[in-house]
Amino acid sequence: MLEIREQTRLPLGKLLRICRLSIAHRLLRSFVTVAIIALAIAFLASTLTAARLGLAARDEAVRETRDFSAYSRFLTALQAWSGPAAALDWMASAPDDAATAANLQEWGGGESAGAFRLQAAEARQVMNWFETLPPGSRVLLAENRSGIELLDWLAEPKNRKRFATRLAGMPSAKLPIPTERLNALLDGWLGFRAWLGEMTAGRNRRLEALAQNFAPRKPEQALIEAAASGESERIFADVEANGLAFSPDERRAIAREAVFEAQLAVALAWTREPAIRAGWNAEFQEDFSPARVLESSAGSPQRLRWIKERLGEKSAGFNEKEFSDVGEQFQRRREAFEAGKSLSTRYGTQAGIDTRTGWLIGVSFLVCVVGIANAMLMSVLERFKEIATMKCLGARNETIGFLFIFESLAMGLLGGALGIAGAVLFAVLPGLWIHGDRLLRAFPFGGLAEVADLGLAAGLILSGVAAIYPAMVASRMAPLEAMRVD
Repeated sequence: MLEIREQTRLPLGKLLRICRLSIAHRLLRSFVTVAIIALAIAFLASTLTAARLGLAARDEAVRETRDFSAYSRFLTALQAWSGPAAALDWMASAPDDAATAANLQEWGGGESAGAFRLQAAEARQVMNWFETLPPGSRVLLAENRSGIELLDWLAEPKNRKRFATRLAGMPSAKLPIPTERLNALLDGWLGFRAWLGEMTAGRNRRLEALAQNFAPRKPEQALIEAAASGESERIFADVEANGLAFSPDERRAIAREAVFEAQLAVALAWTREPAIRAGWNAEFQEDFSPARVLESSAGSPQRLRWIKERLGEKSAGFNEKEFSDVGEQFQRRREAFEAGKSLSTRYGTQAGIDTRTGWLIGVSFLVCVVGIANAMLMSVLERFKEIATMKCLGARNETIGFLFIFESLAMGLLGGALGIAGAVLFAVLPGLWIHGDRLLRAFPFGGLAEVADLGLAAGLILSGVAAIYPAMVASRMAPLEAMRVD
């Protein structure tokens, strides 16, 4: 009686050893396959890495500009609001922190602030979106109304219906928020607008009390004097007691920038001296401007000596080191503002991939899959007798398929790692060259780790998908047919 035994199951260790030997014996083809995967992953990873680095540099530049403009925001905060539009702008941009909550409580809007903050943000989105439309579209949709007036007009049901009908005929004009949210905003607009008016009146009353508290000086003058002697907290305590709170970080930035503004005013006054104005162009062949004199003299002993000599009797009060330090700080602030503007324009708000780059990555992935599949099919053709021998010795179909899939996955993992390493290297070095210290201060280690994970996953997925068909061909091969192949 014929006894049919169950096919032998090879241990995992032996299967992995067979895959390793197969890759080693076909080293050239394995190298080509790994290179194909590495190039595809490198393209993806370099694109995402450059975007992450750019966003990190942008965020750091924005943080710097926010710190450097802290004193300007303080001066703006001391100005009375002219109406609900100013209150809306503040509500939409104010940070969600304890200082904002304290301000709202003082101005009479604390109880309703939580419900109205989202409405303020959505209202500002709609107003900004409407301003981006072509003039003809704005006229057609709302008779060229804008800002608060636009939302007042849309609060009327008949106007809102007319707006919706005309907007439906403009496929290119897409609302920035869902239609349901817009309707909810407009339904409660009149109540929200009244609340903004009450808050504006409450804030302006508090500012009048604040001005009277510091009279005859202005609050900003008192702050500069106190900050120069390290007593700015006393001024901020008085300001907060009169209904204008700032976070601890904001206080430190305001005090620092207040001192710098006072130093800058003194330095610019030196540059405007008639003797400096008259001789600058002749001496240095440069057009005169106070900012240029200040920046170009920073760290330049020659120019500092020339300024001191030109001041003559007034030079006794001129301190070269202080003037140079102010020039360096002024230059740093100017560069930070320029960088923040240019990086925000270039990188926007998200580290995404534009349509054109997305198509290129998709094509590179398709080429990668085809290349891997072709290499694996060639490997199958070269190993006909090996496959037949293994089947004759009892190897299962799934064992043969596993060998080819695992071999492809191993090369995919190696190619993905090489692609990520190359992409990070060639993206980080130019990034450091372009962004310098700004990128080092905010290096996105977490973002690059996500890119690495994505690259490895993509390498495994591409190689696994590409190996499915070659593995099916190998596993379904009849042993006798394979043995007849020369």
